[in-house]
Amino acid sequence: MILVNSPASIKTCWIAWVKREMGLTRGRAPNNLGDRVPPPPPPVHQAIREFIEEFRAREGRIPTYREIQKGVFLRLKRSSPEADPFFRADEWALETGVADLAQEHDRYAEQGL
Repeated sequence: MILVNSPASIKTCWIAWVKREMGLTRGRAPNNLGDRVPPPPPPVHQAIREFIEEFRAREGRIPTYREIQKGVFLRLKRSSPEADPFFRADEWALETGVADLAQEHDRYAEQGL
């Protein structure tokens, strides 16, 4: 799993990799290390690609690296339900009879923690 705790967590070499695959570059950069740079992890690759496509459809231009970093960070920052420590807590509380955990889950979800 990739730790995404700031927009800088989205490496520019990953953005360049995806832009090159999409044909959005002007050519090979002089400081390009070629295959020495690992490709982006699949979830990051998909998030970068989706963000670029959505941004181009909405704005009509190619986003800057900073815009991509911010947009992909916000997209990846949203956790999946399985990452929620109280995932399915209401069902568990009903099965076990511990209602406090279900109430705690509601508080947790409302505060967006």
